[in-house]
Amino acid sequence: MFAVIIPAGGSGTRLGGAKKQFRLLDGVSVLFRSIERFIDFPEITQIIIALPKTDVITAAAEITAHFSQKVQCCAGGDSRQASVFNALQHLAKDIQFVLVHDAVRPFLRKQDIAEILAEVPHKNTLSPVLAVADTLRKGENGYLEETIDRNGLFRMQTPQAFKKDLLLKAHQQAILDGFEGTDDCELVQRIGQKIHYLNGFPLNIKITTQQDWEIAEALWKIVHATD
Repeated sequence: MFAVIIPAGGSGTRLGGAKKQFRLLDGVSVLFRSIERFIDFPEITQIIIALPKTDVITAAAEITAHFSQKVQCCAGGDSRQASVFNALQHLAKDIQFVLVHDAVRPFLRKQDIAEILAEVPHKNTLSPVLAVADTLRKGENGYLEETIDRNGLFRMQTPQAFKKDLLLKAHQQAILDGFEGTDDCELVQRIGQKIHYLNGFPLNIKITTQQDWEIAEALWKIVHATD
């Protein structure tokens, strides 16, 4: 059995205005768009949304009214990592694998979800990535310095998928160590696990800035009906 955790507790300060996960993308919130990517997979029996503490009552009511009973809500934490950990406490006992997906990546393709669901039981860890294509250089004080070799460098995407016990152990160890990671892969690596990867989808963008939002609005009309 598979579960999906969507940490949606962020304040969206970099974008400004309404919290980015609740902004409307073609009339539907970004969060709802992201949930919709997973809802039709029968292998996914539980979807847990970690919501901002200030919005958990109203947002949870809207979500449960709109989606099936497989979608559940909980209060998020003070960080993305804390929100994922809170959601892990609500997993059903029969869940074996967990996918963690950013609430503000609504362009995830269903074919990529299907590939992850098929592959992670054989690998225990799996993340979509994009190979870095641009030239990379260091810079300081307004001047460019040496070029960085981009071979073997990747941009991380979600959903990142893990065997449930590994992910829970990784989060528990991070709490004991007082460690805050940038994503769940980093936490799982800290407990000695290698992370397998597969090629991601370039348009599976994370909406963070106002420019990202403008790109997302333009992209939606092009790609939302391609599944």
